[in-house]
Amino acid sequence: MLIHALRFNAAFSTFSGLGMVFGSNWLAPHLALPSVFLLAVGVGLLLFAGYLLWMHIKAETRLQATPSIVVADAVWVVAVTGTAMVFREAITSTGLGIVIATSSVVALAAVLQFVGWRSEKEHSHA
Repeated sequence: MLIHALRFNAAFSTFSGLGMVFGSNWLAPHLALPSVFLLAVGVGLLLFAGYLLWMHIKAETRLQATPSIVVADAVWVVAVTGTAMVFREAITSTGLGIVIATSSVVALAAVLQFVGWRSEKEHSHA
């Protein structure tokens, strides 16, 4: 299950990263952020997706790195959602919808990764 959860996170991070890279000019006014910032975050998400794909190959790497990935995803959800709430006056309804949808998917990925990590860890000790 952990491998599938990491692949899911990698796929969504790739989708989101490409959306930010190629759609930064369109997204910028909806999220009240500079397009260059969204472009940089998009590139970061693509690198993160590559890391997720690389790390899922070896069981030892998966077990060691997954907790930090879960924490990073949780921090992402809290930071993005909290920032959107603070600046809700400047964000369009489309932008808010994007924030809610992406945060929901990232939160789901974090939960799936945690459950998969716990299960894989238990089975590795059995």
